[in-house]
Amino acid sequence: MTQRHSLGVACGLERSCRAHWSLNPTGKLLFFIHGFGGGATRTWRNFPELLLEDARWAGWDLYFYEYDSRRIRAGISAQVLSDQVKNVLEQPGYANAWLWRPRPDDFKYNEVWFVTHSLGAVVARKMLIDQASRRAPWLNVSHLICFAPATTGARAEKMMWLMGATSGGLMGLIHSILRFRWTVLDDLKVGSGFLKNLLSGTIRACEGTAREPFESRLTLFGVYENVVDFPPSFRFDNNTRLVHYAGHMGICKPRYFHDTAYFELLNEVRP
Repeated sequence: MTQRHSLGVACGLERSCRAHWSLNPTGKLLFFIHGFGGGATRTWRNFPELLLEDARWAGWDLYFYEYDSRRIRAGISAQVLSDQVKNVLEQPGYANAWLWRPRPDDFKYNEVWFVTHSLGAVVARKMLIDQASRRAPWLNVSHLICFAPATTGARAEKMMWLMGATSGGLMGLIHSILRFRWTVLDDLKVGSGFLKNLLSGTIRACEGTAREPFESRLTLFGVYENVVDFPPSFRFDNNTRLVHYAGHMGICKPRYFHDTAYFELLNEVRP
């Protein structure tokens, strides 16, 4: 197979992210953000391999972001994400640390797609809203894709909340421990203050004609979705599609080129 990208390299603030830099970059980037309990590449199953094998992505940089999605509140995760996004998008020589042929000093991205899953959509939207306040130079070339976004809360979190409110003994103790350790569950609770602020912030960001990247260009749900709402009640989750034989966890894990999740992303980004 012709090598079109660098070997996967550990990068990011804690060296937990993974990047494949294009050897002949065209200024385009896919930036993946996993959900609750996920990992840089683990969440996406065969996505990295499929992208690397497909010549249509030859000029694209592929960045798989990882963060502590359990123990850090969503707002703080958005701030940490902001720092990493600014490093990648606003430092022309960021990739040069891993490339034998450096990129020019004036290199910049002309197209950026944030591909998110579940909690990742929540964190990414908060990051984008925050970056709008500083007029980040790359917002006008950025787009958003959401796999099963948790932008109105997660049903699994709601069930855990009810379990703790109605159960005593061991189940209640387990619930209390998980809520103490996994603080982000407070933000994913249906009707939480964080999610209400996310909605109001998105409404403000979408005022006028500049609606991207705050509303999604593509929103995919599995037919067996049992964690978040379908159809989505978040009015900025656009272009909604259903994927057969997939649930909340499997929606973002294509195995083959012809799998719906891969095909839909390809068709939206590279029509």
